[in-house]
Amino acid sequence: MTQRELAEQLHVSDRAVSKWERGAGLPDPSLMIQLSDLLGITVNELLTGARRADRADWSDGRREVQDAVALFYRHVRRRARQLRGRIIAGACAAALLAGGAALALTKAGEGRILFPPDIQCEVHQREEPVELLLELDRRLNGVYDYLCGYELDGSGQVTLRDRSLWSSYTEAVPEAVYQALRKLDPGTVTVIDRTEAGYLVSCYRDDGSWAVIETDRAQQEKFRYEWKGAEGEEFCTAFLSQGELYLLSRQGDERFLTAVDREDGEERRYRFNGQSLAGETGAESRIGGFLFDGRQMWVRDGVLCFAQTHYGEGTRAVWAAYDLEEGRARSFHALEGAEVMAVRQEPETGRVLVLVNPMGYAPLELYTLDGGTLEVLEKVELALPSEYLTRRDSLYQAEHYSLFEADMDGRQVAVLFGDAAGRKSGEDGCASEILVVYDRSDGRMVWRGRLSYPGEYEIQGLSLLPRDGA
Repeated sequence: MTQRELAEQLHVSDRAVSKWERGAGLPDPSLMIQLSDLLGITVNELLTGARRADRADWSDGRREVQDAVALFYRHVRRRARQLRGRIIAGACAAALLAGGAALALTKAGEGRILFPPDIQCEVHQREEPVELLLELDRRLNGVYDYLCGYELDGSGQVTLRDRSLWSSYTEAVPEAVYQALRKLDPGTVTVIDRTEAGYLVSCYRDDGSWAVIETDRAQQEKFRYEWKGAEGEEFCTAFLSQGELYLLSRQGDERFLTAVDREDGEERRYRFNGQSLAGETGAESRIGGFLFDGRQMWVRDGVLCFAQTHYGEGTRAVWAAYDLEEGRARSFHALEGAEVMAVRQEPETGRVLVLVNPMGYAPLELYTLDGGTLEVLEKVELALPSEYLTRRDSLYQAEHYSLFEADMDGRQVAVLFGDAAGRKSGEDGCASEILVVYDRSDGRMVWRGRLSYPGEYEIQGLSLLPRDGA
């Protein structure tokens, strides 16, 4: 099944399914039994990630899980009713005092976080100034919803910047921007990507067609492309590169790349599959294992390049170059047991930076590649923070670590580590993450701290703010 097909059967978004596949989120407990049925496995197999040789006690185990989930949700519903009663009582009191309850309830219905939580930051190291944006959402709240934006400075001050950011598949934008973009087309806005000059918006329509719209910074339309594939062909992603618009679509194991000239609308269509991408390397790379994120793809002088994680029998960090005109692989490089965390293109130098998590508690690896040949020009190691390494000695023992968010600019690399060892439990219900900023030239830590916030929320976005006009 495609992500969309599975999502439709579970009544969730395809972005939620994508987050499960990438390990960036987990299914809600209420979905696990239905998800197991659809995949033809037991709940235990779903949770452990391993097939069971003996399924004789499947029915008994299933009943136990059903009973546990039912008990859990009875408790959740009871707490929700109590909380809802308190909110309604508070809203009525506010109405008597200020007449604002109706507006508050309306805003709550729109999915906003009415009362943004505080984020505390304990600074452990501060050698260089940093400024970052953080995006906070309710845990397991789904996708295509509103979240809060915060600004963090080098001294550890965290201030609320925007309580109504709208989250698309890839980016979070202010609500005013989202409302302006959604007026451009009657379809459903699914993806919003920032460009150098504005935004690139993908809109899905009920008839299966798509509109891809480029705008300026004022959300005014500059270019529009209408796409409707052949029978069974599905839209994957769109991106801008070297002055052209590129759309990637799929049909089975085949992928199609449509290049559109934004000046005259001329189209060129290319076709490839997993074997042609891997070329003569002998790599067993099923193309279905790539999510093909448009932010991690580019075209340079007729060569399609990408740096992405391949999900198959294992996880691999892959960067590959494919000559579109000649229909052959130029290069294919894979790191086993690793994942690509972030990609930064630098057109002014012709280079591309790829941040790789090699897992296994090894240092992070920052590769500088030639943007056309993908030759490795430089490799810098980024040491893991000592606070995070204590995870191996905690209740949450694991053979590898996970990174939740990462970003790069011209001078620094920011990484958010899951702080399992520092995560509190009990009455306070506090969550915490380790935030580290590195100097990208030599990999040394220049800033480090622990972020703490209420456990019912999660940080799902991180970005470095431009400094000194960069």
